[in-house]
Amino acid sequence: MSDITSLLERTTPDDLPALDIGSLAQRSRRRRARQRGLLASITVVAVAAVVAAAGAILSSGPDRPDVTMPEEAVLGADAGLEAAPQRLILDDWRELPLGGDPVRLELAGLEPDGAPRPLPDGGHVVVGHHPVQAPPPEGFNEFTDLTYSLAVVGADGEVDVERDIEDSSLLGVTATEAILARQPNDERGEPSGPASIVAHDLATGEERVVRQDVRFDAGHNASAISAIVAGDLVTVEASVRTEPTGENTSRIVPGSEECTLRVTDLTTSETAERPLAIGCEMLFGLQASPDGSQAAVAYETGGDPVVGADVRLAVVDLPSGAVSHDELLGHSIDCRAFGDCPPDPQFIDYRGMAWDDASTVRVAMVDPSAGGDDLIVESIPVR
Repeated sequence: MSDITSLLERTTPDDLPALDIGSLAQRSRRRRARQRGLLASITVVAVAAVVAAAGAILSSGPDRPDVTMPEEAVLGADAGLEAAPQRLILDDWRELPLGGDPVRLELAGLEPDGAPRPLPDGGHVVVGHHPVQAPPPEGFNEFTDLTYSLAVVGADGEVDVERDIEDSSLLGVTATEAILARQPNDERGEPSGPASIVAHDLATGEERVVRQDVRFDAGHNASAISAIVAGDLVTVEASVRTEPTGENTSRIVPGSEECTLRVTDLTTSETAERPLAIGCEMLFGLQASPDGSQAAVAYETGGDPVVGADVRLAVVDLPSGAVSHDELLGHSIDCRAFGDCPPDPQFIDYRGMAWDDASTVRVAMVDPSAGGDDLIVESIPVR
């Protein structure tokens, strides 16, 4: 996918807007709050943020003997790619086999901050923090006192490797490495240093810098989701404009929803971006096709990020940024509380997706209005 940046509008590091990057399976703020309870706030903040920018020094690198800093760090062309049929990992960290029932994944006792990543041998990698006792110890700070580990789970469900790591978010894997994003935060959860991307050797634990001295800024009214695709960092960012409606209230300006595709060549640090022909308010999922030529994007549009509206599936052509497919999946149930629902709505809550082949995306959802957790699975032709 190294030719992508030559086809998009180039952006110099000085011109780059800062961007909040989450893991591939970033969940909506509403569903995270419903499902995670006490640890929800901890998990949200723990997701690393990485922004495309040229860098010179990784702040923690020179003092760490296990981090090497080559002049040119390269990810393989297959980094982040998954062969078809891809394994569909739900946002409650169960796996939904093709034609089967959900199976609970081994998480090595961790609370993942993003979806575990499948390995070619049938195993998976999980990165997360260790559970916090309830109530938390006196003086516990959710931004600085969590401890993190990386685990490699074999195809047999046994934990083959578990080791402590720095606060990290899992962006992708290769057969031999986990690609991690890191953002140091202070006791208030604010960035305290430059973010970075490192490659962690699954066998030895040694790390090498892939991208360093990356800026951080969450920005307002924006959500973003990213993945390693064919060795590049691919990010889709959603943003909206708001206007005040009172002293402490505001609303989204109709028609202000925007989506931006950003691709960073992690070998050269070149970054390119372009607007996508879809309007996004919230991003739920990003999944690359088996060959890395396209990416499926699950997103929400047409309403307030809290109220919700249409939940849609788009397919973006990565060489050109063109949107080749865009269809309605259903509606967010939150519209019911505000009396804004369309006639006979099909309520859905997005749970995950995977490519079954080069032209079909399998999407897992639930109907929250039914009061249960029964999965609705649709195989959607996108070519």
